Amino acid sequence: MRAGSVVDRGRVPTMSSLKIPACLLAVLLSLSLASADQDTRDWMRQAYARRGDTLLRDVVIPGTHDSGTYGMTAASALAPGRSEWRTLARTVVARWSVTQHRTIAEQLEDGIRALDLRIDHHDGKLVIVHGLVGPTLEDVFDQVRDFSKAHPKEIVILDLHRMPAPEHFDELEALLEAKFGGRMISVRSVDTLTFNHFWKHDKGILMLVNSVAFSTRKPHYWNKGSHYDNHWANTTDKSTLWRSADARSGNPPTGKLFNVSLTLTPDAKVILPSLRSAEGLHGWLSRSGIMKTPAEWLPRWLGGGPDAARRHVNIVNVDFYDETELVRIAIEHANRGKAP
Repeated sequence: MRAGSVVDRGRVPTMSSLKIPACLLAVLLSLSLASADQDTRDWMRQAYARRGDTLLRDVVIPGTHDSGTYGMTAASALAPGRSEWRTLARTVVARWSVTQHRTIAEQLEDGIRALDLRIDHHDGKLVIVHGLVGPTLEDVFDQVRDFSKAHPKEIVILDLHRMPAPEHFDELEALLEAKFGGRMISVRSVDTLTFNHFWKHDKGILMLVNSVAFSTRKPHYWNKGSHYDNHWANTTDKSTLWRSADARSGNPPTGKLFNVSLTLTPDAKVILPSLRSAEGLHGWLSRSGIMKTPAEWLPRWLGGGPDAARRHVNIVNVDFYDETELVRIAIEHANRGKAP
């Protein structure tokens, strides 16, 4: 992983195996201790242990866009219903479908706490989709469950952004209950949803479902329309995205969790020229400079200046998070108010 981004597997290297001149040891040791505060696997517990009354909507939460696309390749099946892709070679579809390179487990260990999941039914199983078929939903849930068990005070938001057809709701409910059981927090006012509320009840999962009908099945299924406000600029242009995101941070919704998506959305004018090249989403986004936006924009919204005082940022979703500074900035912001 590149310097300044998230720490590999959640920790910085120890000094015991490094040959360090004695004159530098004290300085490096102090830096090492400071870095320990940046443990990406338990950053919520560490930052809010003495500030458990902090509302979840007042926390900068790093998230990923289309979190489950890491396993998609040219050998993957086309997603159900995506007939518009059938005229394109699957190698092209794969290049434009993948938005993350790291697994769900790695994302969580690296500090990501909000996952965007698109679900459909394929070959008798619930799966992740985005142009192509990705990992099974059971595999994704297993990774979340294992992380949540190992790090019980970390809050993970699962946004079931795309729901399967209603005839598969029973299957989805059974899977949710089998994997997460008593770990899902029951619905309550977002204006009273604090870390202490999660911790007091030994909960670690907030389950957002994009279906009113499904949300009525259990008290811990949060109807997304009622409790979460989604931002999507739907643009190919970075300047347009800035104007949309800046306006969003200056006038956030009340009474809901909310996100800002620092993502660009390719259209046909972007994708069709790539048929003559090997470029895909990653290359296009790299050229656009979009991966730099968390480092460029978040400090402007979160800093101590008068302009920043009018800004409010909650969940931030990005593509290829491991090539951004999103996690580092979110953790540093969380640690600003930490008691010594």
